Amino acid sequence: MRQVLEAPYNAIPHVYFVESGLVSVVGTSPKHRIEVGMVGYEGMTGLSVVLGDDRSANETMVQSTGTALRIPSAALRAVMRSSPTLTASLLRYANVFMVQSSQTALANGRGKLEDVWPAGS
Repeated sequence: MRQVLEAPYNAIPHVYFVESGLVSVVGTSPKHRIEVGMVGYEGMTGLSVVLGDDRSANETMVQSTGTALRIPSAALRAVMRSSPTLTASLLRYANVFMVQSSQTALANGRGKLEDVWPAGS
């Protein structure tokens, strides 16, 4: 728990495919930290690697202990070059994660508990 898998603006050495547990993606600034996404079972870290970069602007850390399969970022890039099918699947996952992150940002910025469970229900 609390193991940092990706530090902001540092090279991403490994990509993790989560089998169990929960990983948080946390946006950081000098004064604030807020969760912008979560990775669970059948998810992965290292989307910047999939998208052609080697760094993330966010911190990625283990929120709930579990297990994951790990591959060096360079090895994943090499496999992606030789497998268009894998690359397409990983890019679809990246799209889903971006949608999830935008909904998380929306909920963090505007959501109120009363909107989900009105008083008296």
